[in-house]
Amino acid sequence: MELACTADPAEVGKLRAAAGQWLHRHGVGQQDCMDIVLVVSELATNAVQASNAGAPITLRMQIVDGSVTVTVRDHGSGFEINGIDHMADPDAPRGRGLPIVAAMTDALDATHRDGITEVRVVRRLNRDRTPPRGG
Repeated sequence: MELACTADPAEVGKLRAAAGQWLHRHGVGQQDCMDIVLVVSELATNAVQASNAGAPITLRMQIVDGSVTVTVRDHGSGFEINGIDHMADPDAPRGRGLPIVAAMTDALDATHRDGITEVRVVRRLNRDRTPPRGG
């Protein structure tokens, strides 16, 4: 799936809804679906906040070998991926999104080239399930 929108806060809800519908159509379980929709929401919100109003944002999702890959692309200023393993100061108004995304996914990568930021995450489906015990 690939969706394009503009850097407008109202578009984040549309991306969340589209991601949830797409995941549901592909048989993704409820917990994985809720977690991935939250990841999409956080990444899309970051893209909107980092971009000039009306700039293009793209959401791409695919399922390969039991994992969902989510890619969000924007024309913002980029950021450093280092240091996202801890939450922001509790009194800070921002800075929680990427640590949440990192905690809910199995891989997180970001690049910034030629004015385009691309954040890519991978989440194994059903990763929170414990394998059945043998008798």
